[in-house]
Amino acid sequence: MLAAILGVVLGIIGEFPRNPDNSMQAVYTVPTFLILSATSGFLLWKRLLPHRALRIVCWFFIGFSVLAIPATLIDIM
Repeated sequence: MLAAILGVVLGIIGEFPRNPDNSMQAVYTVPTFLILSATSGFLLWKRLLPHRALRIVCWFFIGFSVLAIPATLIDIM
């Protein structure tokens, strides 16, 4: 499930125009990862996920976003 969701998200972002050095543009990645982590946080906060594996996936998305957003911003500097 984790690979399916993250693969689709990164695949969609990868189709958008890129920077000259072939890196992803922050204008696409930062809002995408913010929405992904906010949605995961909401699902965890409201306790809407019945299975433990789904909660682990949501925590992974939050952690991935915490690492991906600064890495993207540092990349454009």
